[in-house]
Amino acid sequence: MKNTTLIIITITLILSACAPPPTLAPTETPAPPTQTPLPPTPDLDAILPSELSGEYILTTENHEIFYLQDKDENDIPQISIDISGNTYFGQDKTPVNLEIKNGHLFIAQDDKILIFDEKEWLSLPKNLPGNLPDGYIFSNPNENPENLIGAKITDAQGKPLFAYFQRDGVEEGEWIKDYPFVPEINNYKQCQVPEEEMLDGTFLRWLESIAITLKFDPEKVIDVDFGFIGNTLGYNITNAPQFGTQEKNPFDNSVVFCYTETTNNDGEVLPYAVMPVFFWDRETEDVYPVIVVFAGYNPMDKENPFNIQEDFDAWKEQNITLIVASDQLPFGKGTDPLVAPTFEKYDMEAIFTEVYLEQNASKLSQKGMIFLTIIANWGEKLY
Repeated sequence: MKNTTLIIITITLILSACAPPPTLAPTETPAPPTQTPLPPTPDLDAILPSELSGEYILTTENHEIFYLQDKDENDIPQISIDISGNTYFGQDKTPVNLEIKNGHLFIAQDDKILIFDEKEWLSLPKNLPGNLPDGYIFSNPNENPENLIGAKITDAQGKPLFAYFQRDGVEEGEWIKDYPFVPEINNYKQCQVPEEEMLDGTFLRWLESIAITLKFDPEKVIDVDFGFIGNTLGYNITNAPQFGTQEKNPFDNSVVFCYTETTNNDGEVLPYAVMPVFFWDRETEDVYPVIVVFAGYNPMDKENPFNIQEDFDAWKEQNITLIVASDQLPFGKGTDPLVAPTFEKYDMEAIFTEVYLEQNASKLSQKGMIFLTIIANWGEKLY
């Protein structure tokens, strides 16, 4: 029996030694976790006004909420922007429209206006002056402090930032874009005004902020009527020599001068001297700026440069800025492209008639209105 048991054990050992090794199940390597791709960074140009491009950058921690910095990587506090380009202000993330005014970041809200001044947001009242931050000055020419017409807010350098007007019987305030103040006509190119700002009312609002500071003495201003001189509106040239002393004039055409230009259908750049006239109304004692331009080009003679300086010299002798009652250049030279939109938008024949009959230039001081002038030496045409 023992031998039989030994034989069985021996056979079992031999069979075990000859058996193939057990097959191990393959081990699967776990796949790396799937990473959610980060959303794209919003296009800065699509979020901010074009004039801010290159001046501000976006920063983010999660590519969902973005924050604003200036080009020196200084944070602009309380501004956040989402992936869709929506802009918010404050911790409660109030939706806002971020703009730029006079080189400042600017937010208009229902009851106030926010302006970013170097390191902080200043809160200015939208309709009442209230308490202004340091460096901002509120001035009101009216004896009655509740009358804000003509009042304005300036910065420490005296540049107008905000002015109050009355339009259609409604008192309202508006932020003013500032331009270089050039009181000498020979330096007019030092004040450059883009064509679109001539047409959209931006430049007119600045002139209005100047108009409310001009003073006329009713005891000294001569009483003279508007009249048509050919196709121009002005004061009768028989009265012209009386206009040599500014305090006698019912207008001021020597306040400020600027430059603008437009491009015609042939791609030519056409230059203009901008020569605003501020008309005083004896009845209301209000002052109305009228945008008048002198075309510094001659489409009939493109070979010879236009000598605008000769006309400036004659204008200084003339003292009166005549307003052409059409969009036509002098002596059949064609339609002026800068002035033409005024005569397309408004019924200017009716308006000029009203100005003449009512002796009131205020109707020529409206958004988008631009008029040509011609320069003459007491009726003698110079060109």
